[in-house]
Amino acid sequence: MKSAPKALRQLVQIFPGVILLCALCSFSGPVGAESDDDPLQAPHVIRMGSIFDAMPGVNTEDARMAMEMLLRNIVVRHGNRFRIRLDFLMEFDQAAEKIASERYDLVVLPGLDYLQIRAKVALIPKLVLSKVDQPTEPLVLVTRRGETLNTLEQKDSRILIIDVGRAGENAKLWLDTILLEAGLGPSHQFFTEIRRSQKPSRSILPVFFGQVAACVVPESALNVMDELNPQIGRQVQILKRSENLVTLLLCATSWAEGEEVDMVIEEGIDAIHDPKSRQALTMVQMNRFYSYQPEYLAGTLDLYQRYHRVMEKRGR
Repeated sequence: MKSAPKALRQLVQIFPGVILLCALCSFSGPVGAESDDDPLQAPHVIRMGSIFDAMPGVNTEDARMAMEMLLRNIVVRHGNRFRIRLDFLMEFDQAAEKIASERYDLVVLPGLDYLQIRAKVALIPKLVLSKVDQPTEPLVLVTRRGETLNTLEQKDSRILIIDVGRAGENAKLWLDTILLEAGLGPSHQFFTEIRRSQKPSRSILPVFFGQVAACVVPESALNVMDELNPQIGRQVQILKRSENLVTLLLCATSWAEGEEVDMVIEEGIDAIHDPKSRQALTMVQMNRFYSYQPEYLAGTLDLYQRYHRVMEKRGR
């Protein structure tokens, strides 16, 4: 099994976090709000929305503090010319309608979710948010060594662990795709029970100890666990590996305008070079932002199309 370099440095990046997302759990109101003594001319307000439960595993208080640090740095560096107001979207099924009705300028959402709603609301990808040293990474289906899909199918108890929230739903979409392509049932039929976890360690260790049949985690999480405890690599295996997937996107909407929005995007790209911004990234277990390139989305798009092809064959 491939081991991750810089494992100790990446330990804080095991659990995918979303700076522009998770802070919303306990942060509200505009960043850079003016006092009662400020001029009557209010600064431009950038409205930002994000899917509530896109990524598990980040302490919301740390996320709130990191978000305030990042955004206040941006606002102050640009002379308090604008404010940023954050909302989060509680129901994914209503996300497109909420984005349209609230006329958000910027939206944060998982790559697969972007593909699902882009036909309903205009979204232009600007940044990729990643917790590793590259803009994309695969998901892996982890089992005990020697297992195959056929041997798993023969077990009376087939427990699967996936992430909570949208991360888990998108992992399930990938797993459904590979199971259906193999002529097996979707994950909720193939496995006798599906559990949810907020931490990759709580997904991988039960597989290692033989308590559950399988888990789905980002490959970087498994690599770090293996680096810290080589016994894991000797006892578990990657049974299936996904395409290289975009974890999260920051998108502009058709309502986004003005140089202030461009400033926020540029600041995201430059965050890795600023000590305060790097500290904020570390607090929420993120690595960096990447300027969006269409090729980054190729694996995610391929998975999305494969999923719809197999579902069409099932008459759904």
